[in-house]
Amino acid sequence: MNTTSIRDLLEKQGRRIGSTVTPLAPAAEPKAEYEPFASGRIGNKPQLTLVFRKANGTVRGFSYSFFYSVESDDPADGFTIDFTHDKLEVVGRNLKRLFHLVCEHRAAEIVEAGRNELLQTPENDPVVEQIDFRKP
Repeated sequence: MNTTSIRDLLEKQGRRIGSTVTPLAPAAEPKAEYEPFASGRIGNKPQLTLVFRKANGTVRGFSYSFFYSVESDDPADGFTIDFTHDKLEVVGRNLKRLFHLVCEHRAAEIVEAGRNELLQTPENDPVVEQIDFRKP
């Protein structure tokens, strides 16, 4: 497998033309901060599953085809998702955007914050404080 990076190709091209190439900034390290949710679609393809990650490491995925409803008194503080055979409660703060992504079948993953993330996340950022699985 050829591991030539774009940076190498640009530097080679600059040398061939005879121009001076300013070195590119080093690649940024991956973000290690807490992200309460992931969203998005690839092209027109629908999001098939919604994955829930608890702080203790438990992971459960549910097919959007079994999605029945989502309800909330205040979407910013949390909401309840009904699937055909399961009911999940998501509690947190600043979750209005996540609520709308779930309604549009665009949320891919919901991640519960651990104790450290809860303490370190700024007050205005979205945080999932608790995910509760239960049977309807």
